Amino acid sequence: MRVYFAPLQGYTESFQRLAHRQVIGGCAEYYRPFIRLERGEFRRRDLVELSDGDLDSVPQALARSYDEAFRISELVSSHGFRRLDLNFGCPFPKVVSGGYGSGILGNADAVRDVLRVVEAFPGLSCSVKLRLGQSSVDESMSLIPLLNDTRLCQVVMNPRLGRQGFGGEADWAAYEAFASQIRHDMIANGDMLTKDDASRFSAVMIGRGLLGNPLLGLELSEGVAIEGEKRVELLRMYHRAMVANLGGIEQPLQKLKTVWDYFLPDAKGRLRKAVIKSRSLDEYLGCVEALFDSLDSEWANGDLRY
Repeated sequence: MRVYFAPLQGYTESFQRLAHRQVIGGCAEYYRPFIRLERGEFRRRDLVELSDGDLDSVPQALARSYDEAFRISELVSSHGFRRLDLNFGCPFPKVVSGGYGSGILGNADAVRDVLRVVEAFPGLSCSVKLRLGQSSVDESMSLIPLLNDTRLCQVVMNPRLGRQGFGGEADWAAYEAFASQIRHDMIANGDMLTKDDASRFSAVMIGRGLLGNPLLGLELSEGVAIEGEKRVELLRMYHRAMVANLGGIEQPLQKLKTVWDYFLPDAKGRLRKAVIKSRSLDEYLGCVEALFDSLDSEWANGDLRY
């Protein structure tokens, strides 16, 4: 099985991506949060992120016109990237209201305009990430001929409508109907929180599931179960690598605390709470080590399972 690490703004930043690849792996590609233009200019944080040297990851473009897509493609190419994903799936209301993300899916002409950038940059291997539509499944189905005629390396779909946001039921029957007509490699995305969720697909993109259980991709891609002391040690090493990768970054404590919005949700409540409430980096690191020590004990006693 091929596993792709989905992008989540504020979570899958350089320090986290690099640590996961260095210590755990198991993912075919790591997608970056999207790049966009605001008032005709690139956001400073996007420019800083692109300069991290992680050329094995996949930048995403959030564009609604050829001109915007061209400028983003030019930017990532100038930094040495050879992959680009075109995001037609983001459901956030502010994004959608501007005609971006899933908000572009009802406008086939705009989608066609953005996709023209694929041939303008033959050195970029391009993919598309989308939803079933913003308001109707017909929106994605009508795009199939256009997608099939575009030079794409893969298509990623979350089988929800944009108006559903991240809630509601995924329509896997509609996904299968769409995938059966697409000539490109298909990757399933959405609700992939456990091995059972992903087991019926040959390729999956996982976001929250990997943030909560960073070993999930390795277990899926290798077909193994990692348990006991080995599991705890890998997770401990992963966290230490994230800390090491934060050198020189402002507010490292806040960056690390953000990780715990998803990380190890089943860890002991009082120890996890101490991590989140810590007020200095030294206090934080001490609380984290205490938490991992408790995990060692719980595994030894057979009290912990993932």
